[in-house]
Amino acid sequence: VPLFSLLLAAVGVVMVYSATRGPATDLRPADDTFLKRHLVFAGVGVVAMALTALIGHRWARRLMVPAYLATLGLLFAVLTVGVEVKGSRARFDLGGFQMQPSEFGKVAIIVTLAVILSSGDQVGVWRLLIAGVSVAVPVLLIMAEPDLGTILVYGAIFAGMVFVAGVRGRHLAILCLLLLTGTVAVLQSDRLEAYQLERLLVFIDEEADTRARYNLEQAEVAIGNGGITGKGLFQGTQNVSD
Repeated sequence: VPLFSLLLAAVGVVMVYSATRGPATDLRPADDTFLKRHLVFAGVGVVAMALTALIGHRWARRLMVPAYLATLGLLFAVLTVGVEVKGSRARFDLGGFQMQPSEFGKVAIIVTLAVILSSGDQVGVWRLLIAGVSVAVPVLLIMAEPDLGTILVYGAIFAGMVFVAGVRGRHLAILCLLLLTGTVAVLQSDRLEAYQLERLLVFIDEEADTRARYNLEQAEVAIGNGGITGKGLFQGTQNVSD
């Protein structure tokens, strides 16, 4: 498994460079900014993987509460002393390097849910409720930033881990209804900015703002030019053209 993880990380590094290097000329070399940043993140991930393997799952259980409380503290602190970027106060500025506590919170939430959902043979209503509350608290803090993308990731983490834990079918159905109700409530509220709504509705609204459709249009260009197999490594249409 560690070798497979390292191989997957290496493939990711190559893919990031292929997607972001841009056209190279005699006067302008290929851009390696994103490559260098991704290498740093990959290195941190490898070190974290090694430390986690050495610590073991028993220590992870002991660190669950401190990690969870630290996450809540950082999420609260970023609302007061964090820097605002594009209308969202979700990052700390650490001397030119920005740190987003909600990213570390994903790991803390995974460990927290793993401990809660594995505490017995069957995931009952009360344990499911505790798991839901443990996710809802940081999600409420993230909503105050606001950061819709991270909220969706937290929801996916919760749904995936609950499903793997073997929740009963009727409980899973109730969770789906609650999730659907919450999604509709958020869409109908004034918590979302106009551009966030556009990003959610862009897939069904062909007349949406071009800026909101940017990622969708780039995906269509890539698939339209490369098909299923693609154009080849470092040969993407958007990379070789100015």
